[in-house]
Amino acid sequence: MDEAKILELLTDNTANVLGLLSIYFTVVSAYIAALFYFLHRAPVLMKAAALTMLTGALMFLGFAALGIERMLTGLFFAMAALPIEARDALAPGHAGLFSSGAEVLLANAYAYGVWLGWTMAALVYVAMVYLTFGHRWGQKDEA
Repeated sequence: MDEAKILELLTDNTANVLGLLSIYFTVVSAYIAALFYFLHRAPVLMKAAALTMLTGALMFLGFAALGIERMLTGLFFAMAALPIEARDALAPGHAGLFSSGAEVLLANAYAYGVWLGWTMAALVYVAMVYLTFGHRWGQKDEA
């Protein structure tokens, strides 16, 4: 596989990550809105059903994220494994810029981003469980 194909696949998969992230924000935002407007007053069984649905949605997104992450990691390794002669993204006079370790820095930043993303997702899930069952919502003043 040449550099152009690897870069094309990296770009495509980056779009997949952004799409997955937008779905994640939509699901979490909808759940927060449901908590605020009606779910905090719902019976425990309805809260458990809503949390089960949230869990299922987040698990589906998590499995999709694992697949995309595995593909991206493979592409980063494939890019790093390319010989300098096979790299054509930069002009021949600047070929040393990309082969000077920039891909290693990029791969490390990507790995940190993956861990940060999973940590944040876990914290958001714990917060949703707490807001569903543990938080005592204040009563609104009826005027």
